[in-house]
Amino acid sequence: MLVDRLAQIPGFRRRVAGILTWHSADPVIGWVGLNVSRPAGSPTVALNPVIGIRDDRIEDRVAELGGRKRHAYVPPTVSRSLGYLSPEATYVPHYFSIPASAEQIDYFIDAVEANAVPFFVAHCNRASVRELLDARMVPYDVFAFERLLALAVEESDVCSAEKIVSEWKPSLHGRSDPAAMGAHAYIAAVSSALGITV
Repeated sequence: MLVDRLAQIPGFRRRVAGILTWHSADPVIGWVGLNVSRPAGSPTVALNPVIGIRDDRIEDRVAELGGRKRHAYVPPTVSRSLGYLSPEATYVPHYFSIPASAEQIDYFIDAVEANAVPFFVAHCNRASVRELLDARMVPYDVFAFERLLALAVEESDVCSAEKIVSEWKPSLHGRSDPAAMGAHAYIAAVSSALGITV
């Protein structure tokens, strides 16, 4: 019922498993992920809505450089919990009884329309995505490094690539774990794509 109501908001499109996307004329799309948790025996569920923006061109390049399979709408390029987009700018879980009441659903829909939709309207474009990546509106730094390097490759921006790698490499020093090896391989792919040594 909740997803059905969200899908009725202009611009929204239902995907799968609690994910919706928001579309405008720009190829950069809005993204909503409904993360649900329910403690054992609890009569309520807690919903942590993640609001994001996905730039397909960046994500395609990330998949290519990382040797990964491309997905049509996962992950978002930048993301933040819905509460941080509200005037309170803090984490705000939404609680729902089972089944959810009309009041609970209305409150949540109002929050999405008041905070997520204006965020999409303002930021579903390449320039804003770059700014949000620079501001680290991402789950963790490596996520930002990969996407900023993908942008540098797209734009043949050697200076930016070198700067980003210089920020990333210290965290990889002396490491041989799978995550570090993957990071080194990603940096090597960037170097190859730009014809440089970093």
